[in-house]
Amino acid sequence: MIPLLPNYAETNESFEKKLVFHLGSRSGFFSEYNNMLLCMIYCLQHRIQFQLFSRDLSLGFENGWTDYFEPFCPETSNGLHRLFNSRFPRPTPQFKLRKAFGPLVKSLTGCDYLTYELWDEFRALCSEDGWQRLENRGRETESGDQKSVHGDIASLREQCHDLVEMTWRFKPEIKEDIRKEAEEADLPKNYLAVHIRRGDKIKENEDSPLATYMEKLKSLSILRDVLVMTDDYRIFKQLITDYPDWSFHTLENDKQDGYQHRKNKKTSAQKKRDGTIRFFAGIELSANAEHFVGTFSSNIGKYMGLRMKKEQCHAIDNNQWVI
Repeated sequence: MIPLLPNYAETNESFEKKLVFHLGSRSGFFSEYNNMLLCMIYCLQHRIQFQLFSRDLSLGFENGWTDYFEPFCPETSNGLHRLFNSRFPRPTPQFKLRKAFGPLVKSLTGCDYLTYELWDEFRALCSEDGWQRLENRGRETESGDQKSVHGDIASLREQCHDLVEMTWRFKPEIKEDIRKEAEEADLPKNYLAVHIRRGDKIKENEDSPLATYMEKLKSLSILRDVLVMTDDYRIFKQLITDYPDWSFHTLENDKQDGYQHRKNKKTSAQKKRDGTIRFFAGIELSANAEHFVGTFSSNIGKYMGLRMKKEQCHAIDNNQWVI
């Protein structure tokens, strides 16, 4: 049961208890963003006001979220959240020390929950038991003036899709810069898109052969123009060599040799902004492709599964979307 999204701001800010979600530099952007959506659903269900701290956003260069996107909820700039509002609980002495200051931080910043305190709760929505609890709660009715949607709840994917549509709104100047950047891909009206992640992703999942991606694309369409999203430009060059009958397009930089999150955080503000505009242009083009092929083990793949229609988004590592 999610309150009607046109009234999200009014509904959200009517809740007395507050959570400050740290959308920060701990992980890649879409890992942070996808988990933010889960947390928003959890907060709506538990009548907790969702607030944001994003001053150290990995892609940010000044204010964080609003460097690129329109605001959708109250946002705080209190630096205590950078130091003490960890993304998730960790079994380290540093975290235990910061956790000890939790009650004081909440008192000083006026919130009731820090991100790590509810991490396991909203992540549990991904499990069958967790979603069943959410469905059961969705069948309950509420009294009072609260405007809500009652009855059987939609799937987690559909709920997240609605929140993507609400939150994924670029600022006008960013939208224009993305449009200009997207033109550089020189794509025809109809095309396919593929995302192939390398870099530090190898720590989580083994690389899949390029042939696996290409066979999936062949099975979906007769189109032979493909937008390639990758963090390693060598992938783009290899595709051109191995598949000369295809037309590959990309916005990627020929200096890219695999995304490394720690290294990316040290990039200058202007370089980071320019790279992010190019990155978001690739995302927007991929979302408009006839078919997208990636992996659901990648957070970009998870996001595309929320953004696109089910029949247009495909993964080589899983037949069903997962988060």
